[in-house]
Amino acid sequence: MVKIERFKNQVFNKPVGVVRSQERTAESETWETISRISSALSGEFYKKAVDEAKEAGTRQALSVDVFDENMQITKAPLSMGTIGTKAFEETMLRRYETNMRSLIDTKIGDALRNNPTDTDQYNTDASIATAGLIDNADPAVKGILTDYATAKIAIGNNTVLANTKKIEDEQTILNVSQTAQTLANQAINAFANGQDGTGARLMEEIEKQYNDLILEGVITGGGADQKIVELRRRVMEQRIGIALNNLSSEEIIMVADSFGKQQLDDLPDTEIMISRGASFDRIKSLLGNNPHILDNPTIKRVINSVKVNQAQYEETLKQVNIARNLTSALDQGIRIDIGKKEMGVYSQYVFGKSGVELQTTKTGLIIPPTKDQMLLLADSKNPNSINFYRILAEQRKIPKVMEDKFQALVDGTLDAEESFAVLEIYQNMARNMSTTGLHRDLTQGMGMSDSVSAKMRALNSMLTFNSTIEGIRKAVDFINQPEDVRFARLKENVNIELGKKSDKYIDSIGTIKNIIKGELFSNIKDSSIVDEVIDETMFLAMATSSVKDAINIMSDTVNRTWVESSYAVDMNSGGTVKRTRFAPELVFSGEALQTFENKVKQLSGIQNPVLGENVFVIVDPNSANSNVRYYIATGEEGSLDPVVVDNQLVSIELMEFAGAMSKQYEDMIKKNLEFAGMIVQRNKKLQEYQFLDNNTIGSMSLDEQFNVDLSKAQEFGYGF
Repeated sequence: MVKIERFKNQVFNKPVGVVRSQERTAESETWETISRISSALSGEFYKKAVDEAKEAGTRQALSVDVFDENMQITKAPLSMGTIGTKAFEETMLRRYETNMRSLIDTKIGDALRNNPTDTDQYNTDASIATAGLIDNADPAVKGILTDYATAKIAIGNNTVLANTKKIEDEQTILNVSQTAQTLANQAINAFANGQDGTGARLMEEIEKQYNDLILEGVITGGGADQKIVELRRRVMEQRIGIALNNLSSEEIIMVADSFGKQQLDDLPDTEIMISRGASFDRIKSLLGNNPHILDNPTIKRVINSVKVNQAQYEETLKQVNIARNLTSALDQGIRIDIGKKEMGVYSQYVFGKSGVELQTTKTGLIIPPTKDQMLLLADSKNPNSINFYRILAEQRKIPKVMEDKFQALVDGTLDAEESFAVLEIYQNMARNMSTTGLHRDLTQGMGMSDSVSAKMRALNSMLTFNSTIEGIRKAVDFINQPEDVRFARLKENVNIELGKKSDKYIDSIGTIKNIIKGELFSNIKDSSIVDEVIDETMFLAMATSSVKDAINIMSDTVNRTWVESSYAVDMNSGGTVKRTRFAPELVFSGEALQTFENKVKQLSGIQNPVLGENVFVIVDPNSANSNVRYYIATGEEGSLDPVVVDNQLVSIELMEFAGAMSKQYEDMIKKNLEFAGMIVQRNKKLQEYQFLDNNTIGSMSLDEQFNVDLSKAQEFGYGF
């Protein structure tokens, strides 16, 4: 065999300037290594540059808004290279699609909220809204967005259909529930009337209606069963109440006890029950035949609830009977022992008969009379107010709410207007006159607390002249001071000025009062007037540094302003002419006096009336602190009868002549300013007297108006 040899091809065309040696050398291997590394580095640098360009494009795409000013996809900047631009556009397209999907979701959501149960309108609104978005979308994603919107609208349409079905089912359940409630009420009435068969059929109809809903897929079996059980339980609870209806609270307790011991069947009817036709048979039958509807604890609860209601009813009935009997006795003027239980009814009766209707809370508690109600009670024009004092005189008991008003007055918690009203009521009580002309002090023995009674007496006695806002305030402040503080100065001054006849220190207020009364009587010479002004004299003495000055001021006041009238009489004496600062001859003069006297004669109702012979006026004892009022009386001096019409005293008031007596009225004001500081002015608009709490009339001061020296009034704290 011939051996074939293989030869290496030799290449002779070598690159210019390159010399290759056939043999490897150390220098040639170094060159090859360098060449290889440089090629590798060149590839790595290129790859890194590509990655950086992609990253820069992506980053730029994430840093700008998806939409430009025309709501189109934002384009890459022109300066960005091919690779960066491509990365930018890919990222931006993904963001654009995501945002468009979100906008489509929003539009479909709005349409769904606006049309939760209207399929047609929902489809229309959602389609129009999404189509507007897709029409202007980038062509690259239009198809994708169209498919997305179509699928989402379809899902929403299913929601609308579900909502519609749910609402329709809820309305159906509601209708059946209302019908079932009506049927249940009819069943209760049937059971109450002893028509048990009718009641049972009605309950079966309720169950049928709910079972029909189950078949229609409107309600679940569990839901229907719950409704049926609730109604059966309610009807059964009502039936228990019906079965106990003719039993007393005590008899119902017997039922509860026997049922708890499982001995209800053995409970016998009592003789009292038999006498009124009542029996336990009905409740026995009911609970025996229907043990499955209610558990024992529920039955016990229902029985106890009926017992509580029955006990409340029995108590209410008892109170109604008490109130009826009490009212009847009061109407007849029968004296009643009025305690806490009777006080509520009594208070309502007294105020109601006086034209003031007291309100009560839901629990029956009396709501205190308002300021307007107190003003109405104190109003002399209220024709029913006389009943307040008449009933108090009959029962010798003051309503608790009235005592509370007195307490508020002496505590200083009432405003000025209500203070005057409450004080007026007290004064009418303290100096009340019956229709027979008898004087009655209705502040004593009326059940008021000693504290309130004492403070009201003290307050009233201090206000003979100064019944002003300031006067009441000062008096209230004074009576609330401790007794040792109130009387300390008075004791000291009495011992210095009037106690020289005795070597012993006079410490008793009673003794001091008697000493001052004696001094007053020596100057006034009228014990009844002294009794009327003694307390205010003591008040003046406490407010000054001189007891003698207080006595002289009061004595001078009385002697100059208390005059004896020819036909004004004292009601306490039964008809004796008396000294009074409200003698008509003093208050009126000239034409005004003639008009007044003619009116008195007319109101007397007798033929040939002659003032001072067969016709007289009785000065209202409370006129010192309010409008002057004169009661008409007929007969002979010493034996007079008040004129009564419709069970009310006939009277005439000063305010009726106010328009014709300005000069006389000013004279009266002047006298009171000079000697006691009582300031009054006529208010034609309100037709009542108001006591001034300032020193001026118009632009003139009172001392300028009447030429009166008020220095003493200021000194004695009358607030001028």
